[in-house]
Amino acid sequence: MDVFSGATGDRIYEVVGQEDFGHLGWSLARTEDIDRDGAPDFLLGAPGSGTGGRAQLRSGASGALLWERDPLNNGSFGTVVAQIGDLDGDGIGELAIGDPSWGGGEVRIYSVQGGEALLRWQSGGLAAYGFSLAALNDLDGDGFDDLVIALPYREEGVVHVVSARPLVGQPYCGPANQNSTGGCASLSAHGSDEVEDADLILRATGLPAVRPTLWLVGDTQGFVGGVGDGQGNLCLVGTFARFSAQVRISPDSGVLIEPIDIDALPFNPPHAVQPGETWNFQAWYRDANPGLTSNLTDAVSVTFQ
Repeated sequence: MDVFSGATGDRIYEVVGQEDFGHLGWSLARTEDIDRDGAPDFLLGAPGSGTGGRAQLRSGASGALLWERDPLNNGSFGTVVAQIGDLDGDGIGELAIGDPSWGGGEVRIYSVQGGEALLRWQSGGLAAYGFSLAALNDLDGDGFDDLVIALPYREEGVVHVVSARPLVGQPYCGPANQNSTGGCASLSAHGSDEVEDADLILRATGLPAVRPTLWLVGDTQGFVGGVGDGQGNLCLVGTFARFSAQVRISPDSGVLIEPIDIDALPFNPPHAVQPGETWNFQAWYRDANPGLTSNLTDAVSVTFQ
């Protein structure tokens, strides 16, 4: 793969594949400046490489390898690559990689920062699922970018539009009280209510900027107005826990995203969520309205399967 100057047409550098017929550069996608060197980076697919294809994230400034994934599944991983919106709350968009030949095809979403697989969709049939894909804007209003995935060899061809983080649970105790933004902060839960999926994310919106925010969890719904002499309503009673290790500072956008480890809710000892249990979540935050105070979002209840 060659990188050329847009100003002069001169070749700046080249990236050479690791093996013959690896097809490095079969797919290519521009990404954000992930290594923070001032230049956008790029994701390359090499579907013929290794035992089942691989994908590489490389520095746009130098071509240096930043990140590589090789699922070793005897497929064509890396046939198509794309960057989609932030799904794990680290402020950077994630990477979507298609493998249309393994088990009928699959698409995986990887975290840029940690490199772990966040989501996976599979076709369960011989339809070249993931032969092509593209990121979409938020179509279902859940705050996350969605994805379109093609199945070109199923009958006359099919396209699936999937929600990257579908809504789960039921909101309650809302609307919350007004904060210094002039609006109310709200909480939603996304991912899956299936315990075996271990995929739950909390999303708080409408927060005042640059304020400490703390997530809460409990098994009993309730209502305590003006808790702690603040301006918010606590929607949990009885025994509840604070995610003390996950204190966050709200960004200018007023939107915070937090993945929740349902295998270790922060009780003493930590509690692993079981099917049939219902857990309730809320977010507390500092505010100045006009003097120093605190407030809370509304709450969301999730019954796990």
